[in-house]
Amino acid sequence: MRRIVLLMGIGAALFAAALHVEKIGGLLLNVWGMILPVVIGAVMAFVLNVPMRGFEGLFARLNRKRQRLSENRIRFISMWLTLISLLLVIVFVAILAVPEVIASLKSLFAGIQQAVPEIIAFAEEHIDSEWLTEEVFNLDALQEALSDENIKSMIVSITNGAYDIAGKALTIATTTLGNVLSVSMSLIVAIYMMLSKKKLAMQARKLLYAYLKEEHADRVCEVGRLVNATYAKFLSGQCVEAFIVAVLLFIAFTVFQLPYASLIGVLAAVLSFIPYIGSWIACAVGALLICIISPWKAVLSVVVYQVVQFLEGKLIYPRVVGRSVGLPPVYTLLAALLGGSLFGIVGIIFFIPFVAVVYVLVRDHADSRLKKKGKKIEE
Repeated sequence: MRRIVLLMGIGAALFAAALHVEKIGGLLLNVWGMILPVVIGAVMAFVLNVPMRGFEGLFARLNRKRQRLSENRIRFISMWLTLISLLLVIVFVAILAVPEVIASLKSLFAGIQQAVPEIIAFAEEHIDSEWLTEEVFNLDALQEALSDENIKSMIVSITNGAYDIAGKALTIATTTLGNVLSVSMSLIVAIYMMLSKKKLAMQARKLLYAYLKEEHADRVCEVGRLVNATYAKFLSGQCVEAFIVAVLLFIAFTVFQLPYASLIGVLAAVLSFIPYIGSWIACAVGALLICIISPWKAVLSVVVYQVVQFLEGKLIYPRVVGRSVGLPPVYTLLAALLGGSLFGIVGIIFFIPFVAVVYVLVRDHADSRLKKKGKKIEE
């Protein structure tokens, strides 16, 4: 009877939800908007926990000789060192990138100023002045366009356009302010999570063992440790790969005397966190910047970049990142392609460690089944 009543209640709830699907969808969107800063903060805490654990391990080794710092104080200092290190990296990238971007814009404007007299001279030499006056600048049509009625309608259109622009500017300003507040709240949530990570882990374990069977809770904890270790190794391996790419590109561009070596190296390092796609973006941006100075050097930069990227993609990336997560190179490439096709850039970044976790779980499960059957297959 309880089961029948429960099924009837579930059916009635589903029927009511189907009748008010739009309201429920709006409610879910509102709830998602409220918890989104918490979700972003949790992701930020998960990512920043990787360098923070490195600082914690360093202070723990130093603290073995002199027991001066408590565990909470070590965690507090490590968190702030992590945030300061992130800020220093951003400042370093800005110092390298901004001056060269400004220099490229100056060279662009200088090239435009030099090209304007040449364009005017070409027009005076090859374009007939009578044709230009009669066809392009039709004086009768121009006089008709400047009549009183057209001017009044033009003023009304400009006024309406100004109101629209002001409304859009206000909307953009409001959205920007909301995004800044959301990011600030997410950062605060991430800080509190990093400071309270031990307590949060203990509470999660308490809930698991309270509401699940012990063997199931053990399995969930084991998978959680595997996910944490895999993503930590992936992020650290990705940082190493980004540094290698930046150094290789800087050396290659310096050897071939190509401009913007440091800028393109930094850009490639930042975009290398988007596997297999970020490199193309960095190559295109670098070629456009160099094309302002010299088209031939732009072509050479593309060739040099692609050679470096080919060597890095075939020899360095699958081994550095693939080995860091325990994933063979072929699966690393397939994971990046599959994640990009399913979830875009976010999928490309996070799908590799996800596939690595699935790979380890499937491998261990297959090994256990083979062990029960008494078979052993060498890899």
